[in-house]
Amino acid sequence: MRNLLLSVYYAFFALSVLSFSVLDIAGIAHASGSGPIPDQWVSLLKRMVETNSSSDNPEGLEKMRAILIPELKVLGFQTRTVELEGQHKILIADFAHEKPELLLMGHVDTVFSKTSSFQKFGIQNDRYLGPGVIDMKGGNTLMLHVLSELKKSGLSLKKIRVLINDDEELGSPFSKSTYMNLVKGMTHALVFEPGLPNSAVVSSHSGVQDMQLTVKGKAAHAGMDHEKGVNACVELANKIIKLSRLTDYQRKLKVNVGVMKGGTKANIVCDEASAVIDIRYIKKEDLDFILAEIEKIKNESTVHNSLLNLSPQAELKPISNMVNMPEEASASILKVIQSLSSQLGHMIQGQYVGYGSDGGPLAQAGLSVLVGLGPYGGGMHTDQEFMDFASYQERFKLNTLLIKELLK
Repeated sequence: MRNLLLSVYYAFFALSVLSFSVLDIAGIAHASGSGPIPDQWVSLLKRMVETNSSSDNPEGLEKMRAILIPELKVLGFQTRTVELEGQHKILIADFAHEKPELLLMGHVDTVFSKTSSFQKFGIQNDRYLGPGVIDMKGGNTLMLHVLSELKKSGLSLKKIRVLINDDEELGSPFSKSTYMNLVKGMTHALVFEPGLPNSAVVSSHSGVQDMQLTVKGKAAHAGMDHEKGVNACVELANKIIKLSRLTDYQRKLKVNVGVMKGGTKANIVCDEASAVIDIRYIKKEDLDFILAEIEKIKNESTVHNSLLNLSPQAELKPISNMVNMPEEASASILKVIQSLSSQLGHMIQGQYVGYGSDGGPLAQAGLSVLVGLGPYGGGMHTDQEFMDFASYQERFKLNTLLIKELLK
C-alpha cells in the first residue's frame, strides 16, 4: 500500500510539473534579466558581505539579523529571535496562525574573523568577490529575491517558514535542538548553501564530527631539568601523524587536524598540548570505526620518561556533530527540480559533497531536503571566494519555479 501511495505521489508531482506553461517559464526568465543581479539585490549583498559575521562575533551576527529582518517584514513575514547559549540566536520568520509546510534555511555566520584582511565586496569581470559571498550571504540574498518575485506574482507565502541560524560554521551546536523543534510537522526544506561549479545541487553530503584531543605531560626547565620533563607537544605530534593515516578516500572517510596548540615557552618542556580533529564520514559504522581508532591512538603513548616512569596522559572529548544527509532524503525534491531544470534547457544533477550542513539534521527530522540551492563560484572559506554572475541568474529562475511548485 505504501509503495502504491508513493507511486501516486510521484506521478502527481510529475504531472503538476509538466503543467507549467511556457509563459510561466518565460516570465520568470524575463524577470531575472540577462545581466548582473538587479541593483537592489547587489546593494543588499554588498551590505552583508562587508558586515563581518564570524561565528564568534556576536555584534556582527546581530548586525546581519538587523539587515535581514526589514527585508523579511516587507515580504509580510513576522519575525522573532530565540536566544541560545554563547550569545547566539536563531531568527524565525513566518506567518501567525499558519501551519508552515516549506522551510527555507540559511545562516549568517562565516569563517572569516574580525581581524581577517578579507572584508570587502568587489566586482571583477563576471564575478562578485568577498567574504561569504557564496557561503552563504549570496544564498540569503537569492532567497529574499526569489520570495520578493513570488510575492509580486501574487503567490501566497503563508506556508513558508524561514530559519536563519548563526552557528552553522561551528556545526550548529547551539541552534540545532531549537530548529529541530521548529520543523516538526513540516514536509520539505530547501537549504541555500552554495551550489556546485558544475551547477549541480547537493543531494547527499558527509557527516561531520569534531573532537578535541588534549595531551598532558610534565613541565621542566629545558636546560637544567630536561630529563625530568614529559613533553606533551612531542606526544601530540606523534598522535597527529597516526591520525592523518586514518583517512580513507575510498570510503569517503577524511580525518583532518586543523588546529593544534601546545606549550608556553621554548625553554620549558611542553606540559600540555591539544588538537582539534575534523572527521568526515558517510556511514555511521564508518564514524564508529574511526572513533574507535582515535581512542586507541589516545591511549597509546610514544613518549615515556624512564627516569620518572611517567608517560603523557590524553583526553578526548566531542565538540560538535553534524549528521550526514543520505541520498534518499533528497530524492523527491530532486525529481521535481530536474523536471523544472529540463524545461529551462539545462538538466540539474544531484551530487555528493564532503561538506556538512543543516540539511543533515533536517533529513534526520524526517523532512525531504535539498541543499546547494544557492549561487555558486569558488574559493569558499578562503580569501579568493567568489560568485559567478550566471550562477545567480540560473538559480533565481530555478528556485522561483521550485518554490512555486512545492507550495501547490
